[in-house]
Amino acid sequence: MEQRRSEGPRPVAPSSFGTGRLVLRCHRFTVSTVTLPAGLTLRPHAHPHDQLGVVLAGQYRETCATGAVTLRAGSVVWRRGGELHGNAVGARPAEVLLVDLRPTSAEQLCLAAVRPAAYFAPGTFEEIHHGLVRELGHTDPASRVAIEGWVCLLAARTGRCWAAPQATAPAWLTHVVTLIQAGYPHRIRLARLAAAAGVHPVTVAAGFRHHFGKSVGEYVRDLRIAHARRALEHTPRTLAAIALEAGFYDESHMDRVFRRRLGVTPGALRFRSRDARGALSAS
Repeated sequence: MEQRRSEGPRPVAPSSFGTGRLVLRCHRFTVSTVTLPAGLTLRPHAHPHDQLGVVLAGQYRETCATGAVTLRAGSVVWRRGGELHGNAVGARPAEVLLVDLRPTSAEQLCLAAVRPAAYFAPGTFEEIHHGLVRELGHTDPASRVAIEGWVCLLAARTGRCWAAPQATAPAWLTHVVTLIQAGYPHRIRLARLAAAAGVHPVTVAAGFRHHFGKSVGEYVRDLRIAHARRALEHTPRTLAAIALEAGFYDESHMDRVFRRRLGVTPGALRFRSRDARGALSAS
């Protein structure tokens, strides 16, 4: 997969700032990971190729023609080549997976109808985000095949989400998402969210299913799982402490959710992550 073909168009080269690592090349796109240093500020600029990105770790703020948005681990961004945007990285480095597409690939991957810049909150494509993170921890040929598959699925889901009627989220839904992202470690009540947004609880429930393909409860659960996964993979804190700070009732509750949602226990996930990091450092 990583060898260039002798015929046909050459794959695009990755384009970004920061420290990059090429993951794979194929005839439709190039995949790379980029680490943006803490405190980095980039004035408005543009990349030559269409880009699909997934924030893997950290956070940064991006400004574009339609305003500004804070991107966190799990956020997805789509941007047309030549689209001006600026970036400001937070107090910690941010890591992003970038997919640079050939000019004709956007149509092939169902992205042709998506506007010049589109942003999706963490949790929108949670399964794909975790799948990419998992495969980036491996270096075998199968992982490259899997990454290409996850990228194609992400492109298709992004295009489908945008093509849906009323795909632009209303202001009240953006407000609700902000409240949930700030308060998911605590108890979330649908009625309080609706009251804060000035709409009926039924409207909130229907809006979430329409725009995110999941209920408010499922969205909150996925945020808690993502929080716990990051802590399990990158901190030495105990399982009990991680469960409470992520919003689970206790360690056993977190264990049940992980088994049902991910098919693995938190302890096994932590062990697998350490094993993958050890293999990478030894390679």
